[in-house]
Amino acid sequence: MTALIQYIEQKGEGYLEKVKLPEGKGKESIFKLLQFITSGFEDGPVGTIHQFGLAHGMGEKELGPTYLTHLFEPLLSAVEKRIEIHQKNQEIIECEPRVAALFLLSPLFLVLLHQKKLGGHKVRPLNLENYLKEHTDIFWKAFGKESLSNGF
Repeated sequence: MTALIQYIEQKGEGYLEKVKLPEGKGKESIFKLLQFITSGFEDGPVGTIHQFGLAHGMGEKELGPTYLTHLFEPLLSAVEKRIEIHQKNQEIIECEPRVAALFLLSPLFLVLLHQKKLGGHKVRPLNLENYLKEHTDIFWKAFGKESLSNGF
């Protein structure tokens, strides 16, 4: 299992490079990031990979840390890098990039697991495009520098 996870990590390196680099300025870049992760979850193997890692890694002394080390943490680190670039560009407030990245990814992962892997699209459908826009707005109100000048 560990060898498979490490192989998947290598295959995902190009994907993670795209996650690291902002597309556009501030809020637009965050929205595009959420779209990119969502598209990988919907149309690619990303959702299945994380579903496998979570389902089989929970409570497992070796597989859980292996999943974190080789799959989840590299994604989290890539998002942190993007946030750091936005901080250097004075677009995102000074904060711990890991906290901002977790704030951004955690709800997204829960929504994608709910809708795509647990059948939530049948139980209680959610318009993902609308969700991505609203999640971006909420993130930006909390972390965007322009939100501070607007009284948020």
